[in-house]
Amino acid sequence: MSGLVNKLVVSLSVEIPHEALESQSPVSAVVIAEQLAEQVMAYENAHPMGYFAALDYYQQQGVIDSDLLNALQGISWLSCSMAQEEVKIRLRPVFSSIKFESVQSPLNSLPSVRPNNANALQNLIEHYTADKVKLTFTASMIRKPEQEETTEAYARHVIGKWLRDHFASFEIKSIKKVD
Repeated sequence: MSGLVNKLVVSLSVEIPHEALESQSPVSAVVIAEQLAEQVMAYENAHPMGYFAALDYYQQQGVIDSDLLNALQGISWLSCSMAQEEVKIRLRPVFSSIKFESVQSPLNSLPSVRPNNANALQNLIEHYTADKVKLTFTASMIRKPEQEETTEAYARHVIGKWLRDHFASFEIKSIKKVD
């Protein structure tokens, strides 16, 4: 009996290990994040908005150093590339095809921290470290017809098994079977 091709849309959030990132980058992601966070925090202290804006706002205001921002964007690109490659290589034995729909760094989004939080600076540094990546991809796998209803659970299990130990943090956000 031949198998059926099942397509799945998978969303993951991963964090690249700092050692791996630093071995590929000429600058430290943490040092860049610390310097940017201090510049953003100083601006917020001088011009209280009650929240931290996205990085492009601070860039438009001339608050953050453009060389730091360029370095941060380079590290972000590297993190996204490393995450995508790791997923592709590790899951190749499990899935017959993998097509990435999106690979994004949450770096350019609004930080979830507020300026009046006790750990605001540390949380801002974590947000700007550029080691986190959100990936969405479509994967195909062949399963026997009688196993079709367990495809999502099976995919969740094998993705976790093959990826979990290769990232500093790893979370499967969703797996949906599509026609």
